[in-house]
Amino acid sequence: MENSNGGRGVRGRVRRTVSKGNNLLGSAALKNIPKCVLISWLDACHEFGWQEGNDDIKSEIVPCVTIGWLLGESDESIKVCQTWTVDNHAQTIVIPKGMVLYVTEVNAFGDNGDSIKAESKNK
Repeated sequence: MENSNGGRGVRGRVRRTVSKGNNLLGSAALKNIPKCVLISWLDACHEFGWQEGNDDIKSEIVPCVTIGWLLGESDESIKVCQTWTVDNHAQTIVIPKGMVLYVTEVNAFGDNGDSIKAESKNK
């Protein structure tokens, strides 16, 4: 399906609304939910296959941004996950602190613990 700007994807706009007092996790679970953080960090870059010549060796560092639920932190690393439930978590990444530029806490639930709900409005 082609959208209005010529790209592929779902038609329509996503509208963000705040749902007052309607948390899917419930208030007890929200007390134990990890902090949501945005991490700006530098990643290593790998080039595939043989490279020609040895005189023009370029070093590329890839800037990355990861957002997730803070599971743990040590002197050497930060561990976050993409998905968190009361009993489980998934899609974890451990980022060495030597590669981290900054960490910012994100308010994922609005001012009063309200959930933010995305509604698809098809044209």
